[in-house]
Amino acid sequence: MLQFMRKQAKNWLMKILLIIIIVVFIFYFGSMRGHKDSETLASVDGKVITYAEFRQEYQNAMDAYRQLYGNLTDENLKKLNLKQQVLDSMINQAVIALKAKDFNIHVSDDEVRQSILSYPAFQREGVFDSRIYQQTLRHFKMTAGDFEESQKRRIAAAKLENLIKGAAKVSDEELSYLYRIQNEKINIDFIRITPGEFTNRIKPTEEDLEKYLKEHGEDFRVPERIQVKYLFFPAADYAAGVRISDDEVRDYYNQHRSRFAGKGKEAPPIGEVRDKIIAEIKMTKGMDRASEAAKKAQTIIYQTDNLDDYAAKNSLKVHLTGFFPKNRPPEELAHVKDAGKYLAALEKDDLSPVIAVSQGFYLMKVTGLKPSYIPGLAEAREEVRKRYIENESLAAAKKEAEKIFEQLKKGEDFRKVAQSAGLRTGETGLFLPGVEIPKIGQSRELAQALFQISEKHPYPDTFFNSGGDYILIRFKSKSPLDTKDFGAKKEAFRNALLRIKENMYFQSWIEETKASMTREGKLKISKDASDI
Repeated sequence: MLQFMRKQAKNWLMKILLIIIIVVFIFYFGSMRGHKDSETLASVDGKVITYAEFRQEYQNAMDAYRQLYGNLTDENLKKLNLKQQVLDSMINQAVIALKAKDFNIHVSDDEVRQSILSYPAFQREGVFDSRIYQQTLRHFKMTAGDFEESQKRRIAAAKLENLIKGAAKVSDEELSYLYRIQNEKINIDFIRITPGEFTNRIKPTEEDLEKYLKEHGEDFRVPERIQVKYLFFPAADYAAGVRISDDEVRDYYNQHRSRFAGKGKEAPPIGEVRDKIIAEIKMTKGMDRASEAAKKAQTIIYQTDNLDDYAAKNSLKVHLTGFFPKNRPPEELAHVKDAGKYLAALEKDDLSPVIAVSQGFYLMKVTGLKPSYIPGLAEAREEVRKRYIENESLAAAKKEAEKIFEQLKKGEDFRKVAQSAGLRTGETGLFLPGVEIPKIGQSRELAQALFQISEKHPYPDTFFNSGGDYILIRFKSKSPLDTKDFGAKKEAFRNALLRIKENMYFQSWIEETKASMTREGKLKISKDASDI
């Protein structure tokens, strides 16, 4: 059965059944194997949760998730926070079981039997299958008695849960508000203040630039730069003299026949791909020979500390770069993967290891080094001036936004205020509120403010930044409520909202109950899940 379930794990129905099993075997009952002589993780009104019990439940959880998702990596386990889930579940169920007794909740044997018979996870074609039931129990190392007892606890917990959730109610006002959030469109007026509009007004003096450079010197720091000599060992050069026999061509063809065939077709005759095969074998052998030559050069140059002499004796061309930051190799070395990583580890006169690329091998030596420094204004004038103007333009735009916002708060007319500041107003048109605002751009803060403004309160509490521009908004209109559509969807909304409120009520009740029991000394957690 479990093998069948693994094969069907991608089927949505089977995933639902597996989730049901996870719920049954992990989140609704703890271990029934009795207290073991091991470390106590928590106690609930004297009922001890031991490490041994936790370990068993954690293993059950791991097994269940593996059935659902396959292999669980360390990263996936971290995301699931499975240890905390299991420990919380064991504590919650102990609290619920205790409170179920306090509420005098009883479960009959017939209720237990009916719950087991009706579980979809234990059925085949809608009928209870004893074989599936027994296989599942064996997989989770449980007896029928253990499971029946756990079901009794689960049913009692469900009765208590339903009792708590019964307090949740949904009003028509809440439904109307929920419908409006999901369906009501809004239209707003806006003023956009762009820092670029102030650029031409900023006229920095020499003193301004000197002061800015002094205060922001690290922003202009020139990084350490190096100069590199390097040798390149191209595979093509070493492949030129390679001779390929007919046997090598035939063997290569037989080993790679499927690669030469098109999709759904047979491989072409060897004669048609002979030249291609020879070129590939030559390149492979050329790479091997180039690698040997580069390694030999690296060994000798490292010992003699004379790259130029070795290059001259072996007719190799020496390449010399200009100075560049270690983490930004020049264009001629940009194709060398991880060149920055190799060079970052080198100091002056250091020799790199042999560095492989698709067409050959490199050997590099640092021949020059210029330390990092903060330039003077004469050297960095253009960049300092650019940054200064950008910074001052941004500050000026913000100051203008603050000024206009204060005017609007005093009740001045939106369009007249914009006009007097030489700014134009815009209008979004009707849209559903979201992070992306038509004609404005993205702003999470602005999107949240859309739910705060109305005809009676047209302005939010502040202005906003979107894409570097400052935005001031005013409510203009909303789309009318579609009463017919609302009436058709009202009950569906009521059911959805009721489920949400029920879960919130129950979770709140559990947390409040645990907090109360902790204060009374009835709930004690001895170890955090992260330390288990």
